[in-house]
Amino acid sequence: MKFVVSEQLLEIPEGVTVNIKARVIKVTGPRGELTKNLKHINVDFEKVNDRSIKILVHHGDRKHVAALRTVKSLIANMITGVTKGYKYKMRYVYAHFPINVTLAEQDGQQVVEIRNFLGQKKTFVVKVAEGVTAEQSTTQKDELVLTGNSVEAAVRQQFPDGDIYPQSSISACFDILSNREVDYAIVPFENSTNGQVVFTYDLLRDWFLIDESARFKVVGEQFVSIHHNYLSRAHDLTKITTVYSHPQVWTQCTRFLGTLPKSIKRIDTSSTAKAAEIAHEDTSGTIACISSKMSADLYELPIIKASVEDNKQNTTRFLVLGFEDLAPSTTDSMLTSVIFTLNSNDPGSLCDVLQCFKDNGVNLTCINSRPSHLAQWEYVFFIEMEGSSKDIEVTQALQAAEAICGKLVTLGSFEKRSR
Repeated sequence: MKFVVSEQLLEIPEGVTVNIKARVIKVTGPRGELTKNLKHINVDFEKVNDRSIKILVHHGDRKHVAALRTVKSLIANMITGVTKGYKYKMRYVYAHFPINVTLAEQDGQQVVEIRNFLGQKKTFVVKVAEGVTAEQSTTQKDELVLTGNSVEAAVRQQFPDGDIYPQSSISACFDILSNREVDYAIVPFENSTNGQVVFTYDLLRDWFLIDESARFKVVGEQFVSIHHNYLSRAHDLTKITTVYSHPQVWTQCTRFLGTLPKSIKRIDTSSTAKAAEIAHEDTSGTIACISSKMSADLYELPIIKASVEDNKQNTTRFLVLGFEDLAPSTTDSMLTSVIFTLNSNDPGSLCDVLQCFKDNGVNLTCINSRPSHLAQWEYVFFIEMEGSSKDIEVTQALQAAEAICGKLVTLGSFEKRSR
């Protein structure tokens, strides 16, 4: 399907100028100037007024329309860079061999010198990326603070072998991967307390089953322990009137939230990091947030109460999406993820599909459903099974199931991580 015209509106704050010529973006603000070449992305720009710009795609398919949000995010990051800047804190941790980290200058360029790494006599030297400033923390022992106007440059200093593109939503992660602007995207899939992350389930349904536009696949999984903290700059906690956080957090911290005054409002944000940013900018002393310790450190927010989650083993499972498989597995433990629709609503239709896996000795580890968006009150089913799609048993089971399903799509096979 193609859209005649699709557009995104970008607001430009006071004190910032955005110049665009032949898709080369130049953003100027109080902290300096950033330039990015977007000639490889087929979008158009239209000036609305001095404070807003339209980003447009004419007669674009889903892939080209997705580029709109990507371009908007990239320019928004540049605006943040020239107005607020970015800061990352890196702490060096050691067990037996104390690491010595110093800052120096070589040939006019700032470098980080690392000594006694694993007891080695060699001094390791890491160049500080252009546009990034490194300094020793004055408040925390063994901590390096990296600041810069470009989020990419600041993150690349921490991850020198790759670029990091933080996105404002799960949907944006799918878009930027589809446009091949990144090699992999990592998205939350389920939580040990809340269950499904329905936004991700619905996006998998839309990309793989409805639009059939996905050229990537599920190539891995990761598990991350989630600990929430109550943060605020307020000096008088009784003055707090509003708490910000991601919608998933509210049901993960019900007991703690129950101890707060009922008059306190809860406002959803796109991420817990965004909630911390809002609390950091508060000057009224009336705002708090629930976020991670990393966000507390980054935004220098006092932790009023740590680990406010109901379940101390609270864990989120993430899926890794990509065009290429990750490094070859060192284990035989694999999972395969599939999405399918039923061919009819006859009694036993779902049972017949599941029987295909039992008949071939394939163990199913999970089954979930979501509204299909193909017909009212019809559903799509997500199942995971042990084994790889290359295994003969899994292959035969999938072939048998596909023959009686309305539609069946394999999302991917990947290494099973320890639970």
